[in-house]
Amino acid sequence: MLSANMDGHESLAAEARLIGRYVAGVEPPDELVARYEQANRELFPEATSSSDTAVLAFVRRHGWSLAPFESALGLVRPDALLRRKIVVMMAILETEPRFAERFDAFCPGPARAVLHLVGLGLSSAAKIAAGIVLYAFVKVRG
Repeated sequence: MLSANMDGHESLAAEARLIGRYVAGVEPPDELVARYEQANRELFPEATSSSDTAVLAFVRRHGWSLAPFESALGLVRPDALLRRKIVVMMAILETEPRFAERFDAFCPGPARAVLHLVGLGLSSAAKIAAGIVLYAFVKVRG
């Protein structure tokens, strides 16, 4: 098992930028990346499971896989390290005034709301299916 932070500063910074783009749609500034790194050192100092380590390594190499993994892990391992790291970045971004509006509630009319929910449901189902396949692949591969 490896420590959640054994990969070093550059790796955590790249991870922060990747997750920040996923959560807010833009790359977080350096001061928020530094907050993410500090939060990881304080919140995740313990050793991680081999599956958490494998998932994080895969996501760092293949950024496109973040959404499917996050969706699938929500179903099969809600307490996975990747999901906890996403929550940390969301909390950091949400408290920053520059990004606060990205977390405001979406309030369309009833018809648009239904269409939006159907679209989100289909998108989530596709991400979950892809993520479960990826998770099985990464877990077997190590």
